[in-house]
This record gives sequence, structure tokens and C-alpha cells, in this order.
Amino acid sequence: MESTQHVIQNGTCREQIQTVVNLAPLADQILQNFRPRQVDFDDLEARDRDQIGINLRRCRLSLQLNQCNMASLLGVSHTQYRNFEEGRHHLRLQHTAHFMVNTGIPLHYLFLNSCYSPLFDHLELNTENLPLQSFVGRCNDTAFSGLVDLVAGHLDIALPVAPAINLHWPDAHLIARELGNYYGVIGEGLFQLRQIVNLSQDDLATLLGITGATLAAYERNRITESRSYAAYMSMRLWAATGINPLWITHGSAFYARRQLQHLRMNYLQSLLAGQPDSVVFQLQKALWRLPGQTFDNPIIPAQTA
Repeated sequence: MESTQHVIQNGTCREQIQTVVNLAPLADQILQNFRPRQVDFDDLEARDRDQIGINLRRCRLSLQLNQCNMASLLGVSHTQYRNFEEGRHHLRLQHTAHFMVNTGIPLHYLFLNSCYSPLFDHLELNTENLPLQSFVGRCNDTAFSGLVDLVAGHLDIALPVAPAINLHWPDAHLIARELGNYYGVIGEGLFQLRQIVNLSQDDLATLLGITGATLAAYERNRITESRSYAAYMSMRLWAATGINPLWITHGSAFYARRQLQHLRMNYLQSLLAGQPDSVVFQLQKALWRLPGQTFDNPIIPAQTA
């Protein structure tokens, strides 16, 4: 399912891993949700440029991590991470991919209370449950099944049908390869998205508040790394087109992992529905004693060059 091509770059032969991104199964869903609109992103984002850093710090403290620990999970230096948290530098899109994979926390939590919050108001985001979200978003199939049994046994309830448990956690090696070529994954997704909604590069670039040349560079990442870009760009895509940015990774192991994180958390929330906050609090205290809650082995991007 994966093809490997050789790219001549600077006189050398570069092996480029092409991850399978296939938006065709989502074509109808994309067309139904496609609602293009013009947004003054520069003005919008200028109002809360510090918010991602504030949210990043909240997530770090909730997981009982210091800045050095979190820097390692994002694949950056301590100094660079501190600049992110203090709002001096902006997270790049690849850093958010590292964040989602290695903390188990969805991207939405980095944009809470920001200008983009209305995009996911329909989601039940609770920062008090971040340790639970993190465990559910990182543990293997066996650990998650054990957690579900523990919760069901403690609450003395029958287990409902669990679609999340019938899926399998994507292989870490596949995720590592995709992280090493993440901009290629996104570039392919942007290219396919344009074909589905019948937009030129200039048209989509205008919606995103960038130049056509910049978007062309993003799409060239499909072949060879050409341009990195800020995490805000994923939210711009959502706001300007109505398309969830996760959809443009459909077909990748990264997409499968994020979908399973979502299904797992929804399933666990169905078990905990109606339970007092004290039950969730006790559960999260117990998580720190379970295998899989440490952050000692982050997924490191595989080299693709």
C-alpha cells in the first residue's frame, strides 16, 4: 500500500516515503461540509497569540511534566519549547502532530479559549480530564481493555457494545515514519482536497489567507520537503472551508490512531455518564499507577532522507 520513489535533490538520491492518503472515501462528506468563506485571519489571530502557549502549559501541568519532558515529546529543545509556552514562537504543524501522538491529547485542547474555539464547541472538552484523555490516547489495546474492565467492575455495570475495542492501535513504526514525513502527508491531503471541491491553488490559498506560491510549496511537500507551516494553518482550513483538518490525513496510520483515540474516549465517557466527578477523580488518580502512563518512550520520527 505504500510506494517508494527516489528524488534527486542536491545531487543525491533521496528516498521519499509516500504514505497512503486517500480522501476518496470521504468525498461525499467533504462536499457536504464544504462551506467556503473569507476570513481576515491576521486580525483574528492577533487577538490571542499567547493562547496556544497558555493551553500548552495547562496540558503539561495536568500531565505532571516539566518543560524538558514536554520538549522531548514535541521533538524540540528546552529553549524552543519555552519559547512556545511563553508565546514568543508559534508551534509548527509537525510539533502539534508530535503533541497529539506522544501525549494522546487532541489538537482541539491547544486552541481552547482562542478565536477558533467555536469550531469545536460541539465537542465535550474537559481540561479536568486531561490525564484520562492522555492515557486513553496512548495506551495499547490490552491496557485500554483492562481499563474498561476496571471501570465497569468498579461501577458494577454491563459493558455496552464497544466499537473502539474492535479496532487496533496502529503500529508505532508506521506512526514514526509518517511523523518523519508529516508535511508530505498534509501536502498530499491538500492536493486531494482541492480535486474533490474543485478549487485551484490560488482559490484555496485565498481562503487560507496565504499566497498561491505558498500553497504550491505546501503541496510540493508530497514529493520533497519544501515548506513547514504554523499550527494555526490547520484551524484556518477548518474555519475557511468547513473541513476538519484531520480528514486530509485519511488513510494514514496517523488518522487511524486519532480516530481510535476519539472512539475510545467516547466509549469511556459512555461508561462514566451520570457518575459524580469524584469517580472520575479517583479513576485519574489510579491511572498514575497503571503501566502505560509514563512518557519514557516517545515516538520519534523515522528519517526519510
